[in-house]
Order: sequence, then structure tokens, then C-alpha cells
Amino acid sequence: MSPGDQSTKLWFGLLIAIQIAIYGVLTQLSLQFSYDSPGLGRPLVGVLALLAIATAAYLASLAVAIRLADCKRTLVAVFVVAIAIRGIILFSEPIQEVDIYRYIWDGAVSSENISPYRFPPADVFQLVESGAQVDPNSTDLQHLVQTASSRPGLREALRRVHFAALPTIYPPISQHVFHFADWLTPQNASVVVRLRVMKAVIVGFDLGVMFLVAVLLSQARMHRAWCLAYGWCPLVIKEFANSGHLDSIAVFFTIASLVCLVSACASLRRRHSLLLLGFAGVFIGFGVGAKLYPVVLLPLLFVYAWRSMGKLHCACFTLIAALTIVVALLPMIGNKLVKQDVAKQNAASDLDQQAQLKGLSTFLHYWEINDLLFMIVEENVRPDVQDGQKPHWFVVTPSSWRSGITSRASVLFGDKAQTPFLLTRLLTTLVFGGIVLWLCWRTLRDPSLFAESAFLTLAWFWFLAPTQNPWYWTWALPLVPFARNRVWLAVAGLGLVYYSRFWFEYHVAVTESWGLRYKGVEVFDFMVVWVEFLPFLLFLGFSAFLRSRQSNSIEETDQSSQSLSRAASDDV
Repeated sequence: MSPGDQSTKLWFGLLIAIQIAIYGVLTQLSLQFSYDSPGLGRPLVGVLALLAIATAAYLASLAVAIRLADCKRTLVAVFVVAIAIRGIILFSEPIQEVDIYRYIWDGAVSSENISPYRFPPADVFQLVESGAQVDPNSTDLQHLVQTASSRPGLREALRRVHFAALPTIYPPISQHVFHFADWLTPQNASVVVRLRVMKAVIVGFDLGVMFLVAVLLSQARMHRAWCLAYGWCPLVIKEFANSGHLDSIAVFFTIASLVCLVSACASLRRRHSLLLLGFAGVFIGFGVGAKLYPVVLLPLLFVYAWRSMGKLHCACFTLIAALTIVVALLPMIGNKLVKQDVAKQNAASDLDQQAQLKGLSTFLHYWEINDLLFMIVEENVRPDVQDGQKPHWFVVTPSSWRSGITSRASVLFGDKAQTPFLLTRLLTTLVFGGIVLWLCWRTLRDPSLFAESAFLTLAWFWFLAPTQNPWYWTWALPLVPFARNRVWLAVAGLGLVYYSRFWFEYHVAVTESWGLRYKGVEVFDFMVVWVEFLPFLLFLGFSAFLRSRQSNSIEETDQSSQSLSRAASDDV
């Protein structure tokens, strides 16, 4: 072993020790984020500082790992550390996140053979707390009330459900996973035990993603230690092992589909390739059935299958994927159709039925957070408000333009108040559609280029969306090793800035900036978000420009060399 190899391994070991220590401290600090703890007492600044150090150590570890030999020993070390870190964080309290309590409740409802799409949790909790009599005709609702009343841990989880007045928005495949986690949990378990079991199941999918990334790297003939870019990422560890977000389920099935599709296209045996193609279609269908977002990858997958295997195989993949998606989403779609039919038959309950149908619709039509590009467009088409409040400091379009655009667009969208949001949705969708078409056009049979195109599809889908929750970045993160522009590695660290929004909510009442008065989270929404994303976007554009110039220079050099060769040949 050379001294350089020994030094690299020592640095790698030191970085591992630093990260394990950081996650141990984070687990202790998380105890101060218990559900009922006051916001002002939560050590958010300390947590963000530790996550920033962990991100720096993670990036340094990645740089060191890809200098080590691409062997089984290196890969095992990367996986062992990933498992150890998750094992530590698994016992932490969720930091500033409460979505997991909805998963626990949905899983318990499914275990009682009742659709989780039927009753908003608030309806059940209100009856549990009040002790009021339940309509005798609603036996399912009565059963849920009895179940929650008889299980203190489940009752506490029900109390903590966020946006409890809305029915669940999570698709059926994820609901099956919640059901499985509830099946693993003892009926009389405390809310802490239920929390840890649910997180353990989600982390299982998370580790599965890491394994699939290693397989995909091997298929693309890249250093397999690049799976560290996902497996040790502080954002991934925070969102899955700590907060327990369900996205790892959809990410697992999506990456599994990519692995199967690449394998099918590379297989020389017809029967083997057809089997793998079928699995690819089923897995992408399960991904859509877990969290809808993988649907944006379908055009790219179709084009890759077409160019690699031909029209017939592409048609088979398309048919399998479409059928799987329909079957996977049928419980959600069918339940809504039943509700609409009941609402028509019972006019007295029409408002209640409409309230139950608005869960996913509310999210798609109104939810907006941690966005920059979407916000810039929306505020530059929003007309001035009537009370004379000034537009935001980054609005550059004249007031007359904004009023005219909104008036004309409201004819299309109907709801004038929501027209700026819906119009921005339309514009960003058109831009994203153009990006997808370009990525489909450039995609060839090369697995590495295909994986990069899939990454860019998901990355720009996130950047152009109105809801840029940091855990949504985990949709694209497994494929970041295939991005030729390494600037993308910074996004996972920058995404953690989102959690400073809670600090502003707790500590900042009113702040004067640029002549405007921002209160609490408005400081983050209209100012900090620029610091979070703008420098990265500018650097990304600048680095892409430099790469383009370098590429053009290489092409010109090659052409000049060819011209000189031809001239020399003519002289001879």
C-alpha cells in the first residue's frame, strides 16, 4: 500500500468519525423538538449549524471515496456507515416535521379495512374528544372512533395529524406501506414506538434506493462509491431517518424501474429483456402509485425504450406501465367517484362531500412554499392589491401590464383571485415541457446519458414547482452522480436552509427591508429564499456557459486537426 493510499484511508476514517459524532449530537438535540415543545425553545440554529458541518464533511467524504479503489471493501464500508448513521438518527424526534403522524393514522385506518380517503382525521378526533354519539348508519366512522379511543398511542398520533380537516392525499401504494408498518406495530404501542416502526420501514426503502444506485452506477461503468452521494447525504438522512417522509417509497420504485429498463436494453437474450421490461413498467407504475411525481419521467422512459429496443418493445413497456398506474391509483380514483355520486344523491351533505374531495386539489391549486423561480413569475403577473400595498421589491413589470394580463387570463381560469397562480402554473409547465422534449431528443442508448437526462428532468421539475419542499429534492438526488455539472451537488445542502423558515416564524415579528414590512416567515419567503437559490442558479448558468465554450473549442480544434490532416494528405 502506498503512503498516498494510507493517507486517503486515514482521511476517510476521520471524516466518518466526524459525521457519526454529528448525528449523535443531532439525536440528542432532537429531544428538544418534541411535538408539544415551544418553538422559541427549539435549538434550530444549532441544528442548522451541525447540518452545515455534516454537509461539508459529506462532500469531502465523497471526494475521498472516489479516490479509493472501486472494490467490494470500499462499497461495504460506504453501506455500513450509511446504515450506522441511520441507526443513530432513527431514535431521534422529528425535527420540525409532523407528516409522519398522518402516515401512522392512515395505516391504522387501512388495518381496519376502511379506506383512508373517506374520513378526514379531524372528524374522528372531534368525536373521540367530545364523546358524542356517532350516526348509527355510519358504522365505519363509529368503528374508527372506538379504535382511536381504545389505543392511547394511536389517539395521540391522531391528535398530531397536520391539516386534519383535509382527507389524506397520499396515493394507494404508499397506503399499503403504511398498512404494513401498522401490521408490524403492537396494537397498544405508544406513539413513540409507532413513530420508530414507521420510520424503520421508510428507511428500509431508503437503503434500497442506495443499493439500486450502486447497481445503476455499475451498469454505467462508474465508480460505485458514488452511491455515497445519496447514502451519506445529510438531507436524505434528515428527511427519511429523522422526519420519516414517505418519498423514499416512490424513489425506490422509480430507481428500480430505471435499473430494469437499462438492464433490459443491454440484455442480449430476448426473453430476459422482455421480463426486465415488464418489471420496469410495473415499478414505474408503483412509483406513480406511491407519489405521482414519477409520471414526469414517462416520456423519457418511452423514448429510451424505443431507441434502444424498438417500437414493439416500447409499446409493451407503455402498456404495462399504463395498466399498472391505473390499477395502482384505482382505490383513490374510485373512492372519489363514489363520493361524487353520494353527494349528488344527498344534497344536504354536499358541502361535507366537497370538503372531503379537496385534499389533493388544495395541494395542487394553492400550495406554495420555498420557491424562487415560480414566485418571481407569479408576483410579476399579479395585479396590485386594492389596499394600496406596494408590490414586492422584485416586481419589475408595470402595474397596467399585470392588470391586463390577469384580466385576460381570468377568462380562461375563471377564479380571478387564483389566476396569477394558475397562469404561472401554465407558464412553468410549458417551460418544463420544453426541457423534457429537449432531454428526450438528446437521450441515446448510453445508460449514463439516460440517467443524467432523468436527473435533469426531476431537477427542473423541482426548481419550477411552486412547492419546493427540501425532501422533494430526494426525487432527483439518487441520480446526481450522473450529472456532468458537479454544481448540482450543492442543492442538497442549500435545501436545508428551508428549516430557517421556522426560526423566522418563532423569532422575527416585523422586519423593515427595502421599504417593505415583512413579518415572520415573510422574511424567509421573500428574502432568504433568494440567498438559498439565486447564487446557485447563477453559478450553474455560468459553469454551463464555460462548459459550452470549452466543448466548442474542442470541436473547433478537432475540425482544424482534420483539415490539416487532409491538407497534408493532398500534398503527399
